[in-house]
Amino acid sequence: MDKQGDSHRGRHRSSRGGRNRHREVVGELGDDEAKRERRRARFAREDSQIQRDKSKEFGLISRGEDLRLQNDARARRSLYRETIEKVKLFQSVPGTKGITKDGIAMDFRKLRESILKMPPDDFSRKVLLSSVRFSVSVGHYQSYVPAIRKLLDIQEVLEKNELEEIWSYLVLHVFHFGREYERGFKMYFEHVSEIERQMVGVGKESSIKDFTNAQILYRLLRSYIKEDYYDWLVVYKYLSLEADPQRSNYFAILKATAYMGVMQAVVDRLEGAFFVLQKSIVEKLAHMEYKTLVKTFSLKWSLNESTNIVTLRERMVQKSVKTCSAAVK
Repeated sequence: MDKQGDSHRGRHRSSRGGRNRHREVVGELGDDEAKRERRRARFAREDSQIQRDKSKEFGLISRGEDLRLQNDARARRSLYRETIEKVKLFQSVPGTKGITKDGIAMDFRKLRESILKMPPDDFSRKVLLSSVRFSVSVGHYQSYVPAIRKLLDIQEVLEKNELEEIWSYLVLHVFHFGREYERGFKMYFEHVSEIERQMVGVGKESSIKDFTNAQILYRLLRSYIKEDYYDWLVVYKYLSLEADPQRSNYFAILKATAYMGVMQAVVDRLEGAFFVLQKSIVEKLAHMEYKTLVKTFSLKWSLNESTNIVTLRERMVQKSVKTCSAAVK
């Protein structure tokens, strides 16, 4: 009996020892796997860094990918020069292989992140201004809004005309994209018209080409809030033909934030006010060719080619008369 008990206890200890050993082995395997995973991750980071070094491509500081731009002034200046060259090619030779607006926007983001913790200087001013101007020109508000805010934080390094420029971009964005009219007017009178110190009350009879930038801005704000879309489109069309970079950027913001909404409002008003109109009048009011207008907004208007009369909607009376005539027959 004692021998059987000893044998049973021996088997029990052996079984328990086996389980403990199993746990130890599993634990060791788990530790080994964790170590291998950490090693793989480290090698992946190092390989990524090696590949970036080879290709001279910089990573994002905010993602912990790469700190070279933050630590190396020469690298920052080199990337800035390369990015400006890309911008020139993008704007002068559209479709250049390997140069895209998204790629340029990413380069500017890397540059912005590289100067965040540095005291403001002429280089940071150039980086942020160039970033704002490019992102405004392509309608990328996700880039130009934070860049403008950063510039306003370091506005002591800006020239008077540069400060007016970035405030005017922000006013247009707040007014047309955010539709914060009171805030937009407040910003305008405190920061744009005050900087230029020009009278803003210029009438429609004045030639737009003689306007200051502040006056153009005011006319846009006034016509938009009054829903005078004809006058708004007059200014919009003028800006679309402007070669001046700042005014061209005004056009880019309006196109990205408000143009389609304004045109839809014009179409709705035409349909609500008229049954028929001369084609030339439709084009004048809409500032757009008839065919383009119909195609863009999928309109069911019809054009009489012989009379050039556009039917915007049928008269309900005409339908009633047709119904009565059919009943008599």
